[in-house]
Amino acid sequence: AQGPELFQVLLFTALVERALADREKRTQGRSAAVWALFAALCLAKISYLALAPVLIGFEWRRRGAKAAALWSAPGLLSTALLLAALHAYKFGSPLLTGYHAWRPELHAFTWAWGQSLYGLLLSAQWSLPRHFPLLLLALPALRTLEEPFAPAFAAASLAMTWAAIGGFVLWRGEFCYGPRFFLFALPALALPAVEVLDSLREQLRRPRGMAAAALAGAVLAFSFSQQRAIARYPFMAQQMLRVPIQDLLDEPTRRL
Repeated sequence: AQGPELFQVLLFTALVERALADREKRTQGRSAAVWALFAALCLAKISYLALAPVLIGFEWRRRGAKAAALWSAPGLLSTALLLAALHAYKFGSPLLTGYHAWRPELHAFTWAWGQSLYGLLLSAQWSLPRHFPLLLLALPALRTLEEPFAPAFAAASLAMTWAAIGGFVLWRGEFCYGPRFFLFALPALALPAVEVLDSLREQLRRPRGMAAAALAGAVLAFSFSQQRAIARYPFMAQQMLRVPIQDLLDEPTRRL
């Protein structure tokens, strides 16, 4: 599953870059590129439809409701038609998405948004900061950014994705290192870390800079050690262990 996720990271990063360029200088070509990348993401995974309110919301805040409607309508309509055509070809109906082959153990709705939020922030297995520690380095620079659009857009995209799928059993994604459905926005969200690292480079000869660089190095070294440990196991190790013992676990433990 990692290959498609990397592809989607590239598409989302390109979408953020085009959306930022479109904000700075509006042209038909740039707007078309934004919605073409949005459509490509939705064709890759239908859950990316959750990004539509984010795109429209940023435009609404910047130029008002009428401008947002005129800007978004052609892109949304084109995306809907492409999805309908793809689903009709793959599944025999434009209204089927592939999730119609219902598997309650994977697709059931549980209302467990609190559990998924805890998992994404603090759990050992699914925490976003644990899997992508550059997020922690990005925090000190958030207040000083001259152009906060990229991390703000990425954070809003993650929030909408969590709102859309956080109440389902499948919020973890699995079959990947980390919560698969939430990895797409992490590089854009962590962009402020570049400023922090640049600041550290300028202050390396000072005690504060040396301490910060040592802390950053320790975090990254720990992350590398975790990735190395994980890579030593077979790819399907979790599933190989979970299937034989899941009937022995109580329900709260099984949901973890």
